[in-house]
Formats: sequence, C-alpha cells, structure tokens
Amino acid sequence: MNDRANKGNESAFQQIQPARTSPSGSRTKVVFTGIGSCLLAGSRSGEVYYFSSELPERSIDSQDAAELLNSGLFRLDLRS
Repeated sequence: MNDRANKGNESAFQQIQPARTSPSGSRTKVVFTGIGSCLLAGSRSGEVYYFSSELPERSIDSQDAAELLNSGLFRLDLRS
C-alpha cells in the first residue's frame, strides 16, 4: 500500500472517531514512537485510538495516559 492510500485511510478513521471528553474533561497529548501503526482501546475510557509513524501525535483521555506511557511505545508530547 502506498503512503497516499495509507494517509487517506487514517484521515477517514480520524473523521469517524472525534476526540471525546473524559468525565473530568482532561486530555493528554502523547506521541507514538513505534514503527508502523497501532489501533487500541483505552483500558479505562474505552476510547479507540489510532496511531501511526506518519501521524504519531494524538490527544487521549488522561485516564488512559499512564498505561500507554508505561508501554514504552508512547511519550508525552512536550510541544503542547
């Protein structure tokens, strides 16, 4: 699959999955540091997240942040 097709799929997925707000309204920006792509559901919020090498930054429910950061595949986005 070429990069153009891949980006088209990511855009479609992101349009379907708008950012949700946790009960506390708290979001955390993280960066996927892996290679390829990753689709997962937050164990606390149940929110579905898609990350890829091409679009690694994403705002996630803060309830899910500790587990993702402890996995070694994510880091905090310090640019925000």
